[in-house]
Amino acid sequence: MKNLSRIACLCAVVAVLPMWAVGAGSKSKRKMIDIIWVWGIAEPIGAYDIGKEPLLATTEPAQFAQADSQSKAAILGVRNVVMAGSGLPNNRQVAEKLSKQISSMKRIAWELTPDSGEKGPFVYTQKLEILKALKAQYSQVDAVSIDDMLTSQYRNGLRPEHVAVLRRQVQAIPGLKMWGIVYSKNLNDPLLKEYLQILDAVNFWVWEAEEVRNLDQRFTAMEKLAKGMPIVLGLYMYDYGKNRKMPRELMQLQCDMALKLAKEGRIEGIVFLSVNNDGDTISWTRDWIKKVANERVGKGGGTR
Repeated sequence: MKNLSRIACLCAVVAVLPMWAVGAGSKSKRKMIDIIWVWGIAEPIGAYDIGKEPLLATTEPAQFAQADSQSKAAILGVRNVVMAGSGLPNNRQVAEKLSKQISSMKRIAWELTPDSGEKGPFVYTQKLEILKALKAQYSQVDAVSIDDMLTSQYRNGLRPEHVAVLRRQVQAIPGLKMWGIVYSKNLNDPLLKEYLQILDAVNFWVWEAEEVRNLDQRFTAMEKLAKGMPIVLGLYMYDYGKNRKMPRELMQLQCDMALKLAKEGRIEGIVFLSVNNDGDTISWTRDWIKKVANERVGKGGGTR
């Protein structure tokens, strides 16, 4: 009877644990290649090395900026893509055409910006309807990304209450999560905790390339604020702060740190981003991904 009582108590404890905690000691079957994303663009944005001309289907690292999203993924050898830039189109036919082009991807995230029109500055009704249709057709669509929450969007009036309304609307589409982009320079922002309470995951980026030297400390600070929320780590392949090629030392350093965090199960994903034609750095990153692709990583995923 004593043994039966002990078993009953153990079952009661397990029943109230979050699902991520049950079997947390078991070995993850995930590999690095499963959690690596490339930052693509839906349409030409006319910024940096990207002109207004149609995006290219290319395998050339030196044409990375002009490459369409499926080509960017192929160049780096990854299976997951964030459709950013102008993000999800307002036009359903255009959105379906773009989705068909990336339908071979294992996972897809769309950057979500407000509807165009005069219904209000943070209305997403039309785009959410398009997103719902895409999700029904392409099950690998599993996240939306909200960019620049505490920078340019904040200056345009975005507040936590707007994000909260959007998340409730996103949750109405089964299987869809909402990421929010946070930069290292936002870590001391008094509103950050309010945003974090709303999101499903945070996409974290260091603002300046030289900050990579302190990435461990910056990430730990983000981790403490996130309190178990899944974190997707962003890695720039170009130093936008100083408008120069990413120094190889810093590129290697941030990649090594990302691998370490992944193996420890402290990140849910890694996103590589560049909209410049630095073929040397793109090629180096491709080779690094190929080298670590089959490394086992921890479970990650946080508590949400």
